Order: sequence, then structure tokens, then C-alpha cells
Amino acid sequence: KSTFRNEIPQKISDIVFEQAWCELLRDLPQHRVDFLHNLGKKYPLYLLSNTNSIHIDFLRKRENSKFDKFEDSFAKVYYSYQMQSRKPDAIIFEKVIDDLKINPQETLFVDDMSDNIETAKQLGFQTWLFDVEKDEITNILGLDLFS
Repeated sequence: KSTFRNEIPQKISDIVFEQAWCELLRDLPQHRVDFLHNLGKKYPLYLLSNTNSIHIDFLRKRENSKFDKFEDSFAKVYYSYQMQSRKPDAIIFEKVIDDLKINPQETLFVDDMSDNIETAKQLGFQTWLFDVEKDEITNILGLDLFS
């Protein structure tokens, strides 16, 4: 179970906790899933996410085939709970670099958290701080990936 779960002083059931924890999640907009799926056909994409196992299970149930298509957009997916490390710790980035044998200078790292972006910059990645409220991922680099 979640470390955060152990920090809650009130006695609540695991079911109530998991339901509340999953309320944090946004929907996966279909146009973004489609975009990433098409982008993944043209460029190698990798997902490095701090998403925990509770959220992954919830998304698989709620989003079903859409979540499958989302994950299939990536050549490889890295979840922090499986890697025993979390962004912005440099070690999780270093594990991905080593596993993929990528050159950070030739890799664009996109994230919505400035701490994660700072670590990626320190390791030599090209970066884009994605503002969830203002930016649209489908506008990345002005690429037309639907033609």
C-alpha cells in the first residue's frame, strides 16, 4: 500500500482511501491519446511516470482500451513504483538512460513539474515544462503528425 496512506491519522478503509486517491486523476482526452499514438509511430516515445499502482489499476479499469492505446504509444513505460525511485531523483533518470542507452542531449523530456524538469536539465536533456492548464501536447514543436 501507499506510504502516503500510512500518514493519514484518521482510520479509514482501504476502499475509501483508494476512491479518494483516484479522484485526483483527470480523464485521458481521446484526442491526446490519438496524438501520442500517432507520434509514437514516427518517433520513439518513452513514459517515465510517478504514477502509483493504485492509479494504474484505476485507469486500466476506467479508461479501458483508451489506457491500453495510451500505453501502447510508448516504446517502453517506466513507473516509479516499479523502479523503486521517483522523479525528481536523478537516479530514476539515470536508470532510464542506462536501460535505453539514450543520449540525453538528443532527447526531449516533457513534464508538468518544474523540479522534474530541473533534474532532467542537469542531466543534459532538452526539456519542455508542460503547463497542463495552458499548453496542448498536440502542439509540440508545431509538428503535423496526422498527415
